[in-house]
Amino acid sequence: MVQDNDDLGLVQARWSFVNRDENLLTRLQNINLSFHFEVEQQVNGIFINFFGFNGTAGVWRIKTLEDAGGWLERTTVEDMDIAVRAHLHGWKFIFLNDVEVRPTIAIPHYFISLMLVKLFVVANNSFSLLIASYFY
Repeated sequence: MVQDNDDLGLVQARWSFVNRDENLLTRLQNINLSFHFEVEQQVNGIFINFFGFNGTAGVWRIKTLEDAGGWLERTTVEDMDIAVRAHLHGWKFIFLNDVEVRPTIAIPHYFISLMLVKLFVVANNSFSLLIASYFY
């Protein structure tokens, strides 16, 4: 797949959690994250050929990472940062909904708080840096 398409920079698989039925918290997280993968990632991949890399379950072409400026520790959402920079450089992504990676859902409440901060607050920082570096 990657070898036959020189424009393809990222292949991302879907998370399918092994402990999704462990308790109410894991069931709720599974609903949220399953929607993210099965709807958002898949639809964005099909219609706009872009979705954020999730830090796992994906394989990058090395040339893509190099072309996008490499992995930068300038933000705590470096997975989203590199995906946006690669997309801005014209690289294509593909999401494979039928390929499952089997991680576990973290259960501690503090972890959920940290992830929400990372996803909703810190993402703004990354976006600001990207806009600034792209236009200035």
